[in-house]
Amino acid sequence: MHVALAVVALASSNALYLNKPLSISYLVWLFSATLLYYNALKYVQPLRTKQMRSKRFRTALVLITLVAALLCLCLFWTFSATQYALLGIALVLGASYALSPNALFSRENGLLKTLAVALVWAIVTVLMPNNSWSDLGTTTWLQFVATIFWVLALMLPFELKDAALDRLTYKTVVQQIGPNKSHYLAQLFLALWLISMLALPLRLEQYLALISTYLISLAFIRRAMFKEQDFFVVFWVEALPVLGLAAYAGFYLWLK
Repeated sequence: MHVALAVVALASSNALYLNKPLSISYLVWLFSATLLYYNALKYVQPLRTKQMRSKRFRTALVLITLVAALLCLCLFWTFSATQYALLGIALVLGASYALSPNALFSRENGLLKTLAVALVWAIVTVLMPNNSWSDLGTTTWLQFVATIFWVLALMLPFELKDAALDRLTYKTVVQQIGPNKSHYLAQLFLALWLISMLALPLRLEQYLALISTYLISLAFIRRAMFKEQDFFVVFWVEALPVLGLAAYAGFYLWLK
């Protein structure tokens, strides 16, 4: 659920920076869709092979996933043609990542699998909230690119955490260049995200929230890249979109 919450927080932040309203129904769909995809990705195999010993956990997992699937299906019919097209692209990338070991963006391709994740996150948090192609202006595409940089920066600590366990056909970036260079690469992605976002027409509270989010991310990713703490990476790095949204809300209320 924390992954779904992070995606919803990122979509909410992106909408606020673009000064575009975001419907509650879309946020509910996004939360449910993320929960459904990640649960299927992580737990289908253990459920099929009966590796989960706790019957209570299995039951709760199945019920939560079924509710998420039902909500996705109900809200799916409210989308526009543009949203269907964008969702199709995201689904192709998601299926390629999860189901096709020989695909370009599969999990076996360590160089491109992170880019696939970043593209999907950027599509569902920046592009899909728009109902028509005409709504996708210059600022929206700029934020789309910025979000790709943001997600790439957040993914590198996860690649480092899994570097010793990953046995992929093509090694990840971290496996190829090592933790030190990967840290600098993550900071480069963060800087590119900040520069891209600063090009948007922002108000004072948005500038302050953006700079605060950048500084927090800078510190968190640095710690994650130099200290082997799995919990810190899984919880705090993945919580950065939520912290960014909280920073935005705090500055908005302070300057209101």
